[in-house]
Amino acid sequence: MRTNCRSFCWPKLLRTAIIASCLILLVLFFRHHRALPVTVEVTPEALDWLNEFVLSGLHETSSQPAQSVTMCPEALITHPLVILTLYKPDRPIQRYLFRKGFIEQDQSRKIRTILHEAGPDTSLRIDVQASPLHRIWFKNKYYWFWVYEPGKTGVFWDNGGQEGYLSPGQPIEQGIGPNKTWSHYSPHWTDIRPILYRFITHSYVYLPGASALVALERGEPPPPELNQANIRAAIIEAADYLVRQTAPSGKFVYEYDPIDQSNSSHYNALRHAGTTFALFQVYGLTSDSKYLEAGDRALNYLDRLTTIKDGFRFIIENNYAKLGGAALAVLAMVERETHVRDGRDLPKIHAFARFIERSQRDDGDFIRFDPYNPTRKAELEKSIYYPGEATFALTRLAGLTGEQHWLDAALKGARALSRRWSFLGIDWFVPFDAWLLYALSELFEQTRQPWLYDYASTIARRMVLYQFGPGANRNPDFCGGAFDPVFPQSTPTGARAEGLGAFCTMLSHTGHLSDFYRTALMNSGRFQLRQAFRPDNSYYLPCPEKARGGFRKSIVEPQLRIDYTQHNISSLLYLLEWTNYEQEPDDLTITH
Repeated sequence: MRTNCRSFCWPKLLRTAIIASCLILLVLFFRHHRALPVTVEVTPEALDWLNEFVLSGLHETSSQPAQSVTMCPEALITHPLVILTLYKPDRPIQRYLFRKGFIEQDQSRKIRTILHEAGPDTSLRIDVQASPLHRIWFKNKYYWFWVYEPGKTGVFWDNGGQEGYLSPGQPIEQGIGPNKTWSHYSPHWTDIRPILYRFITHSYVYLPGASALVALERGEPPPPELNQANIRAAIIEAADYLVRQTAPSGKFVYEYDPIDQSNSSHYNALRHAGTTFALFQVYGLTSDSKYLEAGDRALNYLDRLTTIKDGFRFIIENNYAKLGGAALAVLAMVERETHVRDGRDLPKIHAFARFIERSQRDDGDFIRFDPYNPTRKAELEKSIYYPGEATFALTRLAGLTGEQHWLDAALKGARALSRRWSFLGIDWFVPFDAWLLYALSELFEQTRQPWLYDYASTIARRMVLYQFGPGANRNPDFCGGAFDPVFPQSTPTGARAEGLGAFCTMLSHTGHLSDFYRTALMNSGRFQLRQAFRPDNSYYLPCPEKARGGFRKSIVEPQLRIDYTQHNISSLLYLLEWTNYEQEPDDLTITH
């Protein structure tokens, strides 16, 4: 029996070891093959030459550009491809490719002529090849997704003698998201089984009025410094964007594509209410009446989306009265009442709150979807965030009116949510619920109950754990973004930063703010400031002013939606509070 056991186990063990080794080698191969290192560094002398070459060409005043071109430094001719892209508002993007770049005087003169004709009022991007061409061996969308980095990777293809290029910034400028890049461009590469190569570039941008080229990272200039002046400016510009997107009726332009300048026909009443909440938050910061007026128009439109029945107010979508809709409506109106104090909306607030109270079960949890159509059944599950929104709405209402009744309901809801994903004393799932962190922070301020801190810290730690940190990824522009398998996006990052800001407030109530969470909040803020459209990063848009201040989906996806901007406004308000926090970091102790 012992011999048979050995004869059976050793081949199985060897086979397992071989499979594991092959998998490790495969992972190492792909990791190595995905990396595309820069092999040509642009020296300071070469950058000075390039800067002088571009600016003198753009600002040439004679009718003919200068014919004499100084010798190009060696660092700019080792890999010769140069891609020149010109941007003018309301005009098609112009792109020029020079295979020999600055190597030959004739090529340099052609580039100089294009710059002269463009003039100093043109925005310009110049990409200089920084790596050799690397063969793309597999023509498969999954492999493509692995080796291609939007905004960084250029592609050259030879399709039976027909050659072409995909410049690093082209998919972003055309509004093609990372998941759609392969399907959008691959028809060019499938006719005669073309040979594909990838490369990376050093990229620079000139903006009208600038005195020098600015180096780009994934098509982006360096983000603004994280300080109170820049954070406040970002908040105000974002709020101004929302004001511009608010029609006289109070309806928002829900989704705007700044590439083709189209508006989506979709709408979402819950995000409408959340955006109205952000407008009143900015009014509380600035006391500027334009935000109050825009918010009031939005509340008027919210009335049109509201159903009143049996003394309850609720918002119906898809034949369901959604818990989150009532909660966000309460939050928007309570925020207004906090700053205006005219009592105008109190009857509406209480009618919405009574609907939330009716949706709360005996165990404290909530019915997320109450059927307006009697043929449907009430649904408890589906939405992760509606109960947190409801708990926060009840908490804010209790803080506004001082009624113990609403505070008890909020505590009951928070207790149920803290146990919702727990089994046998283990938290099997912890949602990234910023709305619940809002509620826990304010409930802790009012009651000082230790279990509120315990569950809040569990959520906050998970948020930090799923955040790109410095050095955690070879893409420095990922730092501070919420982890995403595709690309970090602005809305998850902004929403989680709201939660981290609320938790920092909770910590400050004890007299100690942990630097662990404050640092994570600062990292998030730096990432968020990258996402807002500013004059220096919207040069490729057909109409930059329409998008200014709005927060896009991600650096490589320029689409705008009202909730992208709303969440980032709310979180930056917390960041404004904690940026210059003076207290020395210390460990938090809670007495149970």
